[in-house]
Amino acid sequence: MNCPVCKNDITSNSIFCSRCWAFVPKQHIGEKAALLIRLFATALDSFFVLTWGFISTIATFSIFYIMALILKSDVSFILKRNENAFIGVFGLFMIAYGVFFLWLLRRGITPGKKVLNLQVVKKSNGDYAGFWTMLLREIIGKFTSALFLGLGYFWAIWDRDSQAWHDKIAGTVVVLKSKDRSDLAVQDDNDLVDGDSNNEIQTMDDISQEGTEDLFCYHCGEVIFQKEQLAPGEISYCPKCKKAL
Repeated sequence: MNCPVCKNDITSNSIFCSRCWAFVPKQHIGEKAALLIRLFATALDSFFVLTWGFISTIATFSIFYIMALILKSDVSFILKRNENAFIGVFGLFMIAYGVFFLWLLRRGITPGKKVLNLQVVKKSNGDYAGFWTMLLREIIGKFTSALFLGLGYFWAIWDRDSQAWHDKIAGTVVVLKSKDRSDLAVQDDNDLVDGDSNNEIQTMDDISQEGTEDLFCYHCGEVIFQKEQLAPGEISYCPKCKKAL
């Protein structure tokens, strides 16, 4: 079996190409994310929570400070008498961040991964991880990875597919959405529309210029046809995944 991107020899059960790091099930998504980038994304997630907590504290205090000015009272007196209200307002700010975080989980990302252009996908078929998969990965999975002095996180260092325990529990891998492959396909599966000329992967002219014998579907990696079977400029569709070529 060959990598559909660089044509390097790979085993039939390979998820990532050992040469170009392409994600074999769906090459247009990107390539295997380096562990240092993933670590930085996790650090950013923690940083964003702490930063939002600090901002929420300042905002909540400001609300009660303004209330004290309106009532012409001492702010410490207002805070002491409305301690539960202070906690409640602060909680609302944190809930707002939680809603934003859950919204991102629906798209298979976290705030840190969004900043660093990382994407969590299902190992089995390359689809973006959904809400419940991400919830399993981020809560139960990461709790499990943190056990035994964080052994589950270190597991990704020697795992062939760079899967930590939380990835194995959720059946996911992390990819770096590569801008270099934007000429092969649209990165977001939600933006792919069958028959849309703006989403064409390759035409027969492109294949002829590259001198490639086979045309591969860059969505599922299927070999479609030999180049002499289509007239120059003719567009077809993958018979397996039905995406425009």
